[in-house]
Amino acid sequence: MIPLLPFVAGLFAGVAAVSALRSDRARSVIDDTGTLLRSAVSDAESGVRAAAQSGLAMLRRSPTSTAGAEETAPAAPEAASPPPAAAKKSARARKSTSPPPDATATKAKPQRAPRKPKAAETEA
Repeated sequence: MIPLLPFVAGLFAGVAAVSALRSDRARSVIDDTGTLLRSAVSDAESGVRAAAQSGLAMLRRSPTSTAGAEETAPAAPEAASPPPAAAKKSARARKSTSPPPDATATKAKPQRAPRKPKAAETEA
């Protein structure tokens, strides 16, 4: 009887949820929530687009880029996006700025103990 009790409780909860979702009030709430989610996704998409454009603009202004590439590339509208804050260097950038390790220096390998000869090798 015990295993049937959770099944029956879940069945009743499912029936109650379906009947509640079919009401007009629930449909209007679901539609409003969908509209809010669509607008939030649209805002997030425009925010990501603005961040990508400002990042590309920063790359174009970097001193390592060539002068010819800056002239041919269209300027990003910076008035629409806020100026980017000073970002911390990523781990990859920090690693790349460190001096390369000495190529001649090798890591010392631990030495193993000598092997004992097998019995077949000692008799032969």
